[in-house]
Amino acid sequence: MQLLKFLRLCLTFYKSFALVSIAITGLCVFLVRKHGLSSFSTVFAFKAICSLAIFYFITNYKKKEFYYYRNHGLSPNLLWIIVASTDLFLFFLGISIGIAWK
Repeated sequence: MQLLKFLRLCLTFYKSFALVSIAITGLCVFLVRKHGLSSFSTVFAFKAICSLAIFYFITNYKKKEFYYYRNHGLSPNLLWIIVASTDLFLFFLGISIGIAWK
């Protein structure tokens, strides 16, 4: 599969819930900046629970969209792995920047 097609498909999948995920990451960064690094474990648990809720919602309410990605050669598991790792990277990047700017 071509790299640009692969990236476009992953981005299309991520766009369906990116706003909520980035807003939750922003809230987590705000909380870590306000309460310090000692609140990181609580904030990380909050992010994990919200990510699981997003996973549940997307998996149950957008089942038919996964056929589109399967027809293009992407399994749902691969989509979730790539999107979750990207989201986790953005979370840690945001926390790092938030701590550095404090």
